Amino acid sequence: MIIHRAIANLPALLRVDAIVSVIAGLVFAAGAGPLAAVTALPEGMLFAAGLVFLAVGVFLALIAAPSRLQRPGVMLVVVVSAAWVIASVGVAFGGFVIPNALGLALILLQAAVVGCFATLEHLALRG
Repeated sequence: MIIHRAIANLPALLRVDAIVSVIAGLVFAAGAGPLAAVTALPEGMLFAAGLVFLAVGVFLALIAAPSRLQRPGVMLVVVVSAAWVIASVGVAFGGFVIPNALGLALILLQAAVVGCFATLEHLALRG
């Protein structure tokens, strides 16, 4: 029932995604050093990921306004999010970095959240 409501209200879903993205961006960018220390992930990678999350969050907030809500913008978010998930899995298992268990969990958790939002947004477009 909750998922059905989220799909039915695309602007609200995009706003929630924007908020989560900005929060993640702030955590990753501002906390890159401490996160690197506990996850064994490169600080620069965490900082860059934070900047991407911040940019995506701002974009989501802009397109979430009902007057600005257009299919191409939402599809761009879905496609970029899918690419992010694929890249995250590549980072997690491709040998580019060697995270510890917490780092691996962080990579996979953020990929799962991004993937869930992308799926809901895609379903809302079809809906």
